[in-house]
Amino acid sequence: MKLYLSCLTLLLASNLAYADKLTVKIEGLKGHKSALTNVQNALSIYEFQNREAPAPLRVEWLNDQAPEEIAMALEPYGFYRPSIQNDLKQEGDTWIATYKINPNDPIKINDLIFEIDGEGNRKRIFKTIIQESDLRLEAPLNQVSYEKMKTTLYNRALSLGYFDVTFPMHEIIVNLDTYKSLVHLAMDTGDRYKFGEVTFHSEYFSEKLLRRYLNINEETEFSDTRTLELQEDLDAADYFEEVIIAPTVDHQTKTVPLDVTVTPKKKRVFSAGIGYSTDIGMRLSGLGTWRYLNKMGHKFNVDLLLAQKQRRAVFNYRIPGKRPATSFYDIYFKYNYEDTKYRDYTALIIGASSTHKKDTFKQIYALDYRNDKFRTPDGVRMHTKLLVPSATFKWDNIVNPVFEDWVIKGSVMVRGAAKNIGSDINFVQVKAEGTAAIPIAQNDRIILKGQMGHTFIASKDLYHLSPALLFQTGGDNSVRGYRYNGIGERGYKDDEIYGGKKLIVGSFEWEHKFTKEWAGVAFVDAGDAFNGNKPNLKFGAGMGVRWFSQIGVVKFDIAHGFDKDYGDNIRFHLNIGKEI
Repeated sequence: MKLYLSCLTLLLASNLAYADKLTVKIEGLKGHKSALTNVQNALSIYEFQNREAPAPLRVEWLNDQAPEEIAMALEPYGFYRPSIQNDLKQEGDTWIATYKINPNDPIKINDLIFEIDGEGNRKRIFKTIIQESDLRLEAPLNQVSYEKMKTTLYNRALSLGYFDVTFPMHEIIVNLDTYKSLVHLAMDTGDRYKFGEVTFHSEYFSEKLLRRYLNINEETEFSDTRTLELQEDLDAADYFEEVIIAPTVDHQTKTVPLDVTVTPKKKRVFSAGIGYSTDIGMRLSGLGTWRYLNKMGHKFNVDLLLAQKQRRAVFNYRIPGKRPATSFYDIYFKYNYEDTKYRDYTALIIGASSTHKKDTFKQIYALDYRNDKFRTPDGVRMHTKLLVPSATFKWDNIVNPVFEDWVIKGSVMVRGAAKNIGSDINFVQVKAEGTAAIPIAQNDRIILKGQMGHTFIASKDLYHLSPALLFQTGGDNSVRGYRYNGIGERGYKDDEIYGGKKLIVGSFEWEHKFTKEWAGVAFVDAGDAFNGNKPNLKFGAGMGVRWFSQIGVVKFDIAHGFDKDYGDNIRFHLNIGKEI
């Protein structure tokens, strides 16, 4: 028992004796961050940095090994002749290991050979990957860059369907006598595989509908991009809870068959709400969505609002097009009634539209039959019937925008009616909108917005046109500092905005990003909806914040409208949606 206690005492004493700390200092690699990190990872003694040191003998042994470990860690970055001084001392209860490193000149690349054979030898992407690497003649040899480039080439080849890709030659030769190096990389892509048979697995939907989502056939060359596009198109359809695409590589036939399994979402979604506002009084609202009515993916939506001074009903039936991801057809019925201090009208609309998208371009063609009852600016009741064809064209360069990207988007809408084709009056209306986001610094950009509109109509017919078809402006997305659609020609009520046949709006916004998720803005807006030859611009200015959240960009602005007749006061604007 006494012997056991003595041994335990000696063991504890031994542990206490070695309970020193260890500090490791590495000097001389200030301008070589990657090399420094590699040295830290390679140094065995660095594992004890700012920790309890091992036994003194082991500290000394680790220190003796350090120069060799440092030298090997520097070689991938071209430093084959470093000077290394190590120093180990003890100050109190702390060991201090210092390594002064002079990497000296890196070895240069004297000979550089790249070869691409096989079916992909003319693919520009492979040449681009090579050109964008750090490997250049007379440049320092960087084996890390070499391995990164090689891996990138390999992965890119696989993503494009070159599943037999090999590297017949891949070598780096270093001559320490001449202090020069040779890099030789030869890639053989082999043949490019094509998509094979696509098999759908669905509990409900027609295979005929699902196949209309395909952007490929058995003659299409394989690419990950095409597979991802199919995944995104099926996800965006709002039919499926889950979409699983499982590719398999058939080396014998040089094809990639796809197994696509889809799980339907809940068919129907309903919501209801109750509220109150001073403009329209008590209100009840309801939304109903049938994500799919049948196996061919037809959809149906209902939007209802019942209030004391406002009523709305929208019924929309949607039919997928030949390519459901890019085209669809809508048949709709709309009823709007409003009798507030701002508006007095009833509108009944029956119509149909066709929407087609290609890349970043969208075109919408529609035909509406309108039955409008309203009061003219003089308070006279009017009733007009119109058959209104329209065409809308939208475009943008937005794919996955980031703050630093240039963003340009715009739209043009043309609509009209003719007396001899089912309408009470003649008119043609054109409206154009444009937005540009221009980066001016790493965390700063300018956003410019503009709107212009013109209604070609005879003076005697102007007030036979429903105010719903005239221009108004003001609000979150136009001239801030004024209420929504609070700028335009006035009607028979003091506060009523009847609207004008012309529109002009401009906005300047400076946005500064403080963090990844938060930005501040300062802005000036101006605009008018008018009938005369010249606009009487209403100005608004203010500041705000932007929160780039998971649900979209939350925009909160405080703005002051400077026109006394239309609201010389401060307004708050809250908007949740797209970034631009």
